[in-house]
Amino acid sequence: MPPRLRRPSISWNVFLRDHLHETVGIDFLTIPTATFRLLYCFIVLHHDRRRVLHVNVTAHPSSIWIAGQLREA
Repeated sequence: MPPRLRRPSISWNVFLRDHLHETVGIDFLTIPTATFRLLYCFIVLHHDRRRVLHVNVTAHPSSIWIAGQLREA
């Protein structure tokens, strides 16, 4: 039985370069304040132009707030 021929796969660099205009990064991070409180930041970045698409900050995140941020982004 002959070995199966595989199509050559593209490298990650080529894949990322080809799809950069469609790629966003989403992050949820904490920000300590000068009064030792924590703020929670939700941010969406567009990788093609390194542009901020959406950002919002709250002191009391909830699942409803996070779902709203995803909907708005």
